[in-house]
Amino acid sequence: MDFGSPYPRSISVRKSVSQSLTYGTIVGLFLIVLRPFDLDQLSFKPLLRIGIIYGALTTSVILGSHLFFKRFLFKKWFAKWTLRHEFTYHFFVLVLIGFANAIFSYLDKTDAPFLPLLGKLLFNTISIGLVLITILTLFIRKRYLEQHIRTLENNHLTPPTVPNKIQSDYPQDLLLKDLKGNTAKVAVENIIYFESADHYLKIYTTEGFFLLRQSLQKTLQELDQQQFIQTHRSIIVNREHTQGLSADGSQLKLSNNIEVRVSRRNRPLVKAWLNQ
Repeated sequence: MDFGSPYPRSISVRKSVSQSLTYGTIVGLFLIVLRPFDLDQLSFKPLLRIGIIYGALTTSVILGSHLFFKRFLFKKWFAKWTLRHEFTYHFFVLVLIGFANAIFSYLDKTDAPFLPLLGKLLFNTISIGLVLITILTLFIRKRYLEQHIRTLENNHLTPPTVPNKIQSDYPQDLLLKDLKGNTAKVAVENIIYFESADHYLKIYTTEGFFLLRQSLQKTLQELDQQQFIQTHRSIIVNREHTQGLSADGSQLKLSNNIEVRVSRRNRPLVKAWLNQ
């Protein structure tokens, strides 16, 4: 599991309310139906009361956390939101729910000291909540990644056109795993250029578009340096598909009529590489 992979942070107020009510309902039903933590000793009415109150507390804390912490405060603190941030955030919310449960139980005519009660309810809340949170978080992550891949692929449905098929002096294939766990076999001679985008690597070829999960630097190490060069921190191009630099050297035209950036630092290297 890659905890550094991107995760959707912002959800609408409507989805926040829906998600909070779902979690609260699950907690309430869990307490009423399964009767854990010695709740089987209670009659139905007190049990129903506890289920409703703890479910309402769970709903209120999750909704408040979504609206304030996740949508407002954490958005300022963290520029990017990853799976690691999501799990840490949920653990934080579980702690808040545990505190809320402890305060309610302490005020609800209990004779138990607050600190032992707090420790017990924190343990119960976190141990149960982590299971539910892990399942739902991974499910949402899977749907998000699949939707993200479809969006990127739909933006590149038309394969780039090349005037003539160009043969490379170094015929080879790259075997890389995509985000779905599938293996993509890409012929090096057909690669036009690579582009890095966040945690993904886009590969533009004469046969279409590929989305893979691998760093640009690792990919460059696997390629023939005579055939490929990095023109920009996010771009690697294939010599066989280049058509020339712009007048100022800031753009490199490729065989699919796309112009990619050439950084100021790399311009002398690119010019020398093209003239070899």
